[in-house]
Amino acid sequence: MKTRWIRYFLLPFCVTTCFLSASICFSQSTEVRTAIEEYSELPIPVKNALLAAVEKPANDKTWTCEADGFIASVAAKTVPSKDRENYRRLHELAVSQTNAKSFAAMCGNVAFREKSLLTRFGDKELLLRALKNISISGSVKGALHETRTIGSEVITIAYCPSANIKASLNEPKNIENIAEQYLRAGHLKIKEASAKDNNPEAIKIWEHLKTCNLSSPELVVDIAECYMKMDLPKECIGLCKEYRQVYKDRNDQEFFIRLGDILADIPDAEAESLANSFYDRVDELRKTNTRPVTKQ
Repeated sequence: MKTRWIRYFLLPFCVTTCFLSASICFSQSTEVRTAIEEYSELPIPVKNALLAAVEKPANDKTWTCEADGFIASVAAKTVPSKDRENYRRLHELAVSQTNAKSFAAMCGNVAFREKSLLTRFGDKELLLRALKNISISGSVKGALHETRTIGSEVITIAYCPSANIKASLNEPKNIENIAEQYLRAGHLKIKEASAKDNNPEAIKIWEHLKTCNLSSPELVVDIAECYMKMDLPKECIGLCKEYRQVYKDRNDQEFFIRLGDILADIPDAEAESLANSFYDRVDELRKTNTRPVTKQ
């Protein structure tokens, strides 16, 4: 197994604009854990926190954590060793990229913690999914970091006192558009959880979106189905009753039909009555949308 070390100490770093982007989620690899465990200068509390952080899937093979007054990050990139002719160039590029990503991640950690945008929406992962690219300005001083290559993975680990990181999130001004994208990102995550039969996780995400005053007819239908899969008919009835009022003026026959069908399968008088109200609304919409045919 090839191992290369590159060490930097007390390196000032400044990033005028960096981008955190949501992409495919990767789980930690053995190489990443090995790099963290063998970084002798890393304080034990920080090392343990970073090892815990890499247990979770992360965007673009980058993880961050806070511990003992420090912010730490690790970034990894795979370099194909089969490409002998371009290996050195690709390796140098990977070193540069993982260094930049690790410092950007630390700045992002501070920026998200302090700015109102995350306070408004609450979930950093969903916000990353929603915004795709987030512009951050920041600087890091007095950082320690090292880069090593283990097998085909180039891995950079960095850490710095939290007080030495200054960063801000350049917030987009169109909050309504962000809310729409945040809702879509949350709905997609709910669908992913439901597809894995992880309905409790889907409900947890839904409850978060609801606290943000975010919903859509399609999402309400999916959550109603989640409740039924969890054998929670009362919760399903309560959901349908609430959003029957929220979307009472909506011209959406499919929404009313699907919720009516879900309620019709519940052996309960209240559910039956509510289902009929949904079907009545469908009849109203069909009459309203039907135009008389005139003879020519």
